[in-house]
Amino acid sequence: MEEDIGKRALSNCGPSSLDPHKRAKQSIKVYSQEVSQALSSLLQQLQFISSTGVSKSDATQELEMALTLQKQVNSVVQQATTNVRLAEDDSCLRHEDMWTNQIFPFLGMGHFAFVAPVSHKMKDLYSAYCGAVENPPKSNDYHMDTDTLEKVSITSTDTLLEAVFSSLSRAEYWYRHRSTGSNCTGSGGQIDGARVCAAAARAGCIEAIQWAHNKGFDWDEATCSDAAKNGHVQILQFAYDHGCPWDENTCHKAAENGHLECLKFADEHGCTWDEDTCSNAARNGHLKILRYAHENGCPWDAGTCRNAARNGHLKILRYAHENGCPWDQWTCTQAAVNGHLACLKYAHENGCPWHGNTIAAAAENGHLEILRYAHEKGCVWGNDTCINAARNGHLQVLKYAHANGCPWNELTCSLAAYNGHLECLKYAHENGCPWDEDTCRSAARNGHLEILRYAHENGCPLDRNTCSRAAMNGHLKCLKYAHEKGCPWNELACTNAERGGHLETMKYLHENGCPGSEHFPVMW
Repeated sequence: MEEDIGKRALSNCGPSSLDPHKRAKQSIKVYSQEVSQALSSLLQQLQFISSTGVSKSDATQELEMALTLQKQVNSVVQQATTNVRLAEDDSCLRHEDMWTNQIFPFLGMGHFAFVAPVSHKMKDLYSAYCGAVENPPKSNDYHMDTDTLEKVSITSTDTLLEAVFSSLSRAEYWYRHRSTGSNCTGSGGQIDGARVCAAAARAGCIEAIQWAHNKGFDWDEATCSDAAKNGHVQILQFAYDHGCPWDENTCHKAAENGHLECLKFADEHGCTWDEDTCSNAARNGHLKILRYAHENGCPWDAGTCRNAARNGHLKILRYAHENGCPWDQWTCTQAAVNGHLACLKYAHENGCPWHGNTIAAAAENGHLEILRYAHEKGCVWGNDTCINAARNGHLQVLKYAHANGCPWNELTCSLAAYNGHLECLKYAHENGCPWDEDTCRSAARNGHLEILRYAHENGCPLDRNTCSRAAMNGHLKCLKYAHEKGCPWNELACTNAERGGHLETMKYLHENGCPGSEHFPVMW
């Protein structure tokens, strides 16, 4: 962190003419305002990396930040503890929510010896927190050592496990202090060797993977594929040399992430590959990978061109086509759906087929230039074009399509209503697009009162399903409007409201005599 929060907080804990009680309150105030904010930010980052895949460097950086911040937290709390003891006061617990919801979760379980001496109240608060945690982490799970042997508890996700095996010293420390019941050890202490080896392969630490192998940990194909995914050719070579199995996923991952040396090594040593190797390279724009794979006999299919077009990789698309890679109508559709006009033009001008899905895909995502080009070049369109435009609120696309003779039907209005696109609904209705009861049903189902009102006031019919759909999702305002405008209802409205647990809706149905409401239990 750019600012040393701990140092700034400690500057408020030095000698002063203030009595210890006030000094304690002052230090805790600084702690509350600065460290709490930093903890919240860090916790969000840790939650992010625990739920998504990140690189070894990112995970390690977050953990180092955690270590630095914990050192500062320890220093601040220990100094504040001294002041509090002098005052024999529990003023540091003025912000119990901060301790319970932020600091204790950050420190984790197993730090009782550090926390308890602060005060009796602190000890009781920490004890209560530990007792309330469901499925608490083991205090020795996945610790990482540092030069000063201070420990930072980290969660047992694969991403953070990767950080544990990013160095030999950390791996050895984890091995000595691991606990049973963690994600890598069973009740008898046995280790999930395949998971350990895969984590070491992702981390790219050759010493760690050698250590794991020498310990006799089992490994599987994931070790090679994870090494290839992250470009660790030395790890891949070690695993291969020592009999680790691999499969086509090794080539898939190397190609997907642009690691040519890993792909070469795998290919030269007999690893299998298939069409997905080329399509993965095309998806992410790795031309050198694609060229190597093709020139060395890797098969490809239309998926290569589709993936290139979908992500706008024109050079990839051109190379594949010029070298005989097949394509089909979905190549144009994939280019259209993501707005890649250059890819669409190249494909069409070089004989790639297209169909109505090409224009419909452009309309779905509002790509007017794509739609105009395809239409002007003779690509057919159908009802789906206007339906997709209205469903996603692309008014200009809807206007262009209608002005140029594209057909539409009742679904254009009902899907505009379903997703709350009033301007699209108005345009369609004012220009002669048909509608039916489903327009009002759709508006009521999703609570779009303004759309329901517009449709009804302009002659769109209501039926009993309008009320039942409103009741289904608890949209009381829509239900009231429909009922007050004479919309019929039946037992289905009550069934839907009760099934969804919409108490206020049930109450309204009961008070207004909807059939079936007489069976409601009295809950109000």
